Amino acid sequence: MFMTFFGEYRGSEHPHESPPVMLVPLVILAVLSLAGGYLFQGPGVPQAGAPRGGRNRKPGPDVHLRGRRPRGIALAWLMYVAKPRLADSFAYAFKLPYQLIYNKYFVDEVYDAAVVKPVVAGSRWVLWKGVDSGLIDGSVNGIGARARDLGSVLRLLQSGSIRSYAAWVLFGSVLLMVAMGIAGGLR
Repeated sequence: MFMTFFGEYRGSEHPHESPPVMLVPLVILAVLSLAGGYLFQGPGVPQAGAPRGGRNRKPGPDVHLRGRRPRGIALAWLMYVAKPRLADSFAYAFKLPYQLIYNKYFVDEVYDAAVVKPVVAGSRWVLWKGVDSGLIDGSVNGIGARARDLGSVLRLLQSGSIRSYAAWVLFGSVLLMVAMGIAGGLR
């Protein structure tokens, strides 16, 4: 909060309000949230300003944090507003824990190495090279190659001569009658 609202500006562009295409939906959601909170308070929903429990109610976990919040805010103000160089010296003094926390305990890097990279590599080799290129493209290209081979053989049968076509029709008819005679189709 202190670095955003009280620190010095570190950008190169001049900040400006969001365009209406971004601002209008946010305003609508804010108005609906406020209206819904006031209009639809049913049983079990705490009323604004109402006491939270009876006399014998045990204090919640937030009661113990009340004393720590002002100290945390004061420490943030000291490190980022009053003495901004203090944060850098603190980070340098505790370099290893600072780097560990700053990098979020390297969870993203471990997840990337353990999950993302193996999934991407597996997808590349199994799905892309194996299934897509090998199986699907291989099947389509194989069918095309066999059709081309069959067409190149059948092309030899086309001579353009009507006599050869009539001979082939006669040969096919005789072959069909012989096959039907063998199968017992002629009586």
